Amino acid sequence: MHATKEDLAKFPKLTGKRKEVAAMTLALDRACGKILDKLKALGLDDNTIIVFSNDNGGPTDKNASLNLPLSGTKSNHLEGGLRVPYLMKWSKKLKAGQVYDYPVSTFDLLPTFYAAGGGDVKDLDEVDGVNLIPFVDGSNKSRPHEYLFWKKDVRAVCRNNDWKLIRYADRPAELYDLSKDLTEQNNLASQETERLKMMFKKLFEWELTQERPLWMLKQTFEKYDIDRMDRYRTPELVKKEMEKYQKN
Repeated sequence: MHATKEDLAKFPKLTGKRKEVAAMTLALDRACGKILDKLKALGLDDNTIIVFSNDNGGPTDKNASLNLPLSGTKSNHLEGGLRVPYLMKWSKKLKAGQVYDYPVSTFDLLPTFYAAGGGDVKDLDEVDGVNLIPFVDGSNKSRPHEYLFWKKDVRAVCRNNDWKLIRYADRPAELYDLSKDLTEQNNLASQETERLKMMFKKLFEWELTQERPLWMLKQTFEKYDIDRMDRYRTPELVKKEMEKYQKN
């Protein structure tokens, strides 16, 4: 957590870590602006693809960042840990102000950039991503990904369209319909048993394509991450925790 005194002073109504993360976000925004200004000065802004994204959701217990209305934090597999900002600008090809609702991945950046540069994505062997431009410009109405997967040790996620399976090391699996339950409060695992079984099999099929890790984290780290999932599972729990960090 690093912020200058000048940036901190611009948030007099905030305190503690929340104030620090606000000042840091301001600095990030200012730095991004310098890059955009330089591209414009060079006459490159209209035909340059600019992407802003992130590697994980906010670590609420570390910097008082908020992922609401999503549940969860960094390093866990609730939506608050998986969903990140994802902005793309290409003035020459894409209309400004659009919102794309289907899930995409940073895996999609390589094929997207390759296709934008004139390449044929069919030339890319063993690449999981897709060229996003046909989806974003509306020429392809389907979803970019029918299945998406995440994994950390035993804990893993299989997402099939709007259905999401979470497999744990310390409890039974959970199943959510994200189209109706974005905050992941209504576990449907006991009601959708056939779907649960199908998604378990899909998850294992995907795992069979992966190399085994060369090293593993201590189990204490896994316990910490799962405890995070419990601590930030509902807006009420998040509010309770945030009250602590406002004072630090």
